Amino acid sequence: MAKDLQVSDIVSVKTMLEVAKIVRLKAAEIAKRVKAPLQSSRKTGNVYSPNLIGIKQPQTTKNQIVIDLTLTDVAMSFEKGGKPHQINAKNKEYLVFDGTNNFAGQMIFTKSVNHPGSPKRPFLEPAKRQTAKQRRELLEREAGRNIRTIISGMKRVV
Repeated sequence: MAKDLQVSDIVSVKTMLEVAKIVRLKAAEIAKRVKAPLQSSRKTGNVYSPNLIGIKQPQTTKNQIVIDLTLTDVAMSFEKGGKPHQINAKNKEYLVFDGTNNFAGQMIFTKSVNHPGSPKRPFLEPAKRQTAKQRRELLEREAGRNIRTIISGMKRVV
């Protein structure tokens, strides 16, 4: 009796992780180009490292392999855009930041600010589109190789 085929018999989890890494690298490249930092702080400034796009442990079923990419909150706000919102001091009495415009060169101390929101600066979705051909070719190459191996094994059984 032949065993039931699993999707991982056709395309390995290792290859699916390679596919995720291709998207992650392209997304970090695009994020830098559109000035959408994946992380930002006063100490580090804007950071565009691909390692800030997480790759979760693959979830496999008989019919699919799911690999989720995760984004920091900062990165997600650039990918999707941000709505206007209020920011309140939490861990300290005041928010502290360098002034801009009329307050340039001054240190600002305040208990809250009204953030105007931010427009979308997508990088992950464009990365998926721009790597589609490369990812498809990688998957087709491995799937074709593995299907030929499976078929040749079936010929011996029959």
